[in-house]
Amino acid sequence: MDEQRLREVEERAAKATPGPWRVGSFGQIYCSDPEIGGYYVATVYPLLTPDALKEDREATSANEQFIAEARTDVPDLVAALQEAWGYNKLMEKEIEFLRSQDLQRLPVAKLNREIATVLGTTDPVEAVEKIKRMQEMLDKLRAYVAELRGNRGD
Repeated sequence: MDEQRLREVEERAAKATPGPWRVGSFGQIYCSDPEIGGYYVATVYPLLTPDALKEDREATSANEQFIAEARTDVPDLVAALQEAWGYNKLMEKEIEFLRSQDLQRLPVAKLNREIATVLGTTDPVEAVEKIKRMQEMLDKLRAYVAELRGNRGD
């Protein structure tokens, strides 16, 4: 979908009867906005075939629900898509900026190389496990030092 198609969808949604819409009885879809009043906006008729009346009614019921919910779903989807496109544009700018940089010179790249050297790995999962083990050893060492101080009376 491009921006022109999205504008067309938005315009159709803006011209339609305000919502929310709800499914009423006998395939009628009505506006449930109390300020507008509960009037019918559409009717969905089941396909009446002799062999499959029950299945047709179930399909018609699903169609009714889809049509009724579309009144609020479409504007929500349009807004979500516009937000995602906006975020995407920001990310494209960030990516373009990063591509223009000498990444090996950035402080974070240098720090990552130093961490990899100290830990002996570039694998993030392995690095996290090593850091956890180091933290556990530091905690034991701190407890031992505190115990020694306690015994000396410091």
